[in-house]
Amino acid sequence: ITLRSFCKMAIEKKVIQKNVAENVKLLSQQPLAPKRLTPPEFRRFLREVELRGNLRDRLIIEMMAGAGFRVSELANMKVSDIVISERKGSAVVRNGKGNKTRTVVLNPKIRQLLTTYLEKEQPKDFLLVGQRGPIKALAINHIVSIYAKKANVKCWPHLLRHHFAYNFLSHHQGEIVGLAQILGHSSLNTTNLYAQHTIDDLQAKVEVMVY
Repeated sequence: ITLRSFCKMAIEKKVIQKNVAENVKLLSQQPLAPKRLTPPEFRRFLREVELRGNLRDRLIIEMMAGAGFRVSELANMKVSDIVISERKGSAVVRNGKGNKTRTVVLNPKIRQLLTTYLEKEQPKDFLLVGQRGPIKALAINHIVSIYAKKANVKCWPHLLRHHFAYNFLSHHQGEIVGLAQILGHSSLNTTNLYAQHTIDDLQAKVEVMVY
């Protein structure tokens, strides 16, 4: 890949006339699981959110870590997309990735936070609002980075989505189809990455081997 880029630049600068690296076969890479927070890191991160964060911030974090929403999906979500009853609840994601619409079920903790948030803030249109109106995706990224810094962990919004995926599979092993439905993946190959091991997982397994 580096040689291809170098040759492309050399062509643009008219140093060479042909990209000799263009047809070189690339090495296939071993698929590994997406990165994730360790359980202690996540607990530390969530503790900072619960201790320091306001209700809206807690709701944002919980909806990513507890339901797998993307940042853009949260930023575009409206009050009318939320349906909550005593025993169940869901949120409709409209025009998600790939312009797909899906319904995501919500756990009891998120339902309680949503109920409290809606009663307190009373948003009229968009669900997540700030002093200047609906908050944008950039603001959500900033919120996550603030608490990550306070907790001294490396965390970004999509990592919380990964956390949800791993947590779901740890409680429901082999439920790839169900997870794909929740996350809005069009291909099971994408979802199946969460069933792969990370390098740290593999390292821990070989450390205890006796031969």
